[in-house]
Amino acid sequence: MPDLLKAWYGPDADRIDMSHYRRPGHERDAVYSIQRVADELGFVPRRTTI
Repeated sequence: MPDLLKAWYGPDADRIDMSHYRRPGHERDAVYSIQRVADELGFVPRRTTI
C-alpha cells in the first residue's frame, strides 16, 4: 500500500503516516473500511479483494 500511495500522491505522500502498512501482515490492508458503506447504503460486495 505505501508504494501505491506514493505513486498516487508523489512527494505529498511523505506527509502521510504509513507505519500501519509497514507492519508485517498489514501490507495489503484496505485504506478505508467498507463497514460504513454497508451500514448507510446497505451495499455489501459479493466478492472480496483479498
